[in-house]
Amino acid sequence: MYIRQEDQMHIFEKSYKIVFFGIISTYSILINAILFLEIYDLFVDIYWIPL
Repeated sequence: MYIRQEDQMHIFEKSYKIVFFGIISTYSILINAILFLEIYDLFVDIYWIPL
């Protein structure tokens, strides 16, 4: 099966964008989780009263 060069580039561009956005969203989720945990930790440190 022969795919023309332009079509091949188009497919490559599309898949590249999908992978790129996937990586970015994964990283942003990780960063948000880490930030949330850091803030939660701070909150616990400040407001935690040992029983």
